[in-house]
Parts: sequence; structure tokens; C-alpha cells
Amino acid sequence: MIDQKEAELSDKPFLETVPRKLPWILAALLALALLVWFIGPFGQEEEKEVTYVPGAKDISGGELIVTEPDPLAVPVELPKTPMTPVPPEKAEAASEH
Repeated sequence: MIDQKEAELSDKPFLETVPRKLPWILAALLALALLVWFIGPFGQEEEKEVTYVPGAKDISGGELIVTEPDPLAVPVELPKTPMTPVPPEKAEAASEH
């Protein structure tokens, strides 16, 4: 048998009862989303460290900057001039000016 309360609720359209239930529905969805966030794949993933191995030898003692080759880059030929230190006389003359 259907009691009086069930009969009253069944007479009301669904959309009339939604505004009273909306805060509870939103709270339940928020709790479910937080649970999925903390337990699911979003909260447990660790980033893997990427290691680049340069195809050059660092003889300067500095830090190498490694980049991927750009297929649209313009080829540039660098001069093969050996680096030499500035003679002390020229260095002093340049610093006086």
C-alpha cells in the first residue's frame, strides 16, 4: 500500500523537487570529483625526469645547451678560426680608452 507521503510526492513533477535537492546533488558530485582527483590517475602520477645526452664534448667547462635540430633552419657555416688571448699590451690600451 502507498502511504499518504508517497502519494503526495508522486503527484509532484520531478522538476518541482529538484531545487530542494540541488545543493545535495552538487555536494555529492563535488565529493565524488575530489575522490577521483585524489585517488585517481591525476593525483598519483609522478613526472619522469627527462635526460638529454648531447652529441658533443664540453671542453669549455660551461653548461651545454641541447636543442633538437630544426628542419626549417638555415644552414650556417662557422669560421674555423682558433681563439687566442689578447696580448696584455693591447688589453691595457683598450681599457685606457
